[in-house]
Amino acid sequence: MKHSIPFIALALVAALLFPACGDKAGGGGGGGGGSIEGTWQLDTSALKDFMMEQMDKEFEGKSDQEKAMMKAMIEPMLAAFEKAEMTVEIKGDGTWTGKSKFPEGPGGELKLEESNGTWTLDGDKLTVVSTHEDGKEKAEADTLTGTWNGDEITVKDKDDPNSPTMVMRRK
Repeated sequence: MKHSIPFIALALVAALLFPACGDKAGGGGGGGGGSIEGTWQLDTSALKDFMMEQMDKEFEGKSDQEKAMMKAMIEPMLAAFEKAEMTVEIKGDGTWTGKSKFPEGPGGELKLEESNGTWTLDGDKLTVVSTHEDGKEKAEADTLTGTWNGDEITVKDKDDPNSPTMVMRRK
């Protein structure tokens, strides 16, 4: 059970930080052709599937009581993904803006988070960097890399094999 809390925290933090995955591409690139510019939406069903897979792994070898406790902790978080929203607008000038709404508190009220930054695309390799409100780049930790295949943007923390794969689809 000690692994389930960090995993859930990682999944939620990654989801909140994902708007750092705005992108830049001036046409070309990506397997599907076209342009990466436009509005992209987080596929929350992919995150829920990932969390369910992780939960199944955590259940292995656990007693029925431990499984019930873990399930009771995880189910509200899974339900929260039903309400969650996240979009990223990728602009032709090499910048991106992101908005996310995730339920918070006992009432599950949606809280709006906004972020922005810059992006570059080299073939199908996407790099996005978050910027501070003053427009300066944030630390390296706020740089994400992923791929674009023309239909979706996929980002996974390559340094953490247990991190969720974040998938964004054109809105």
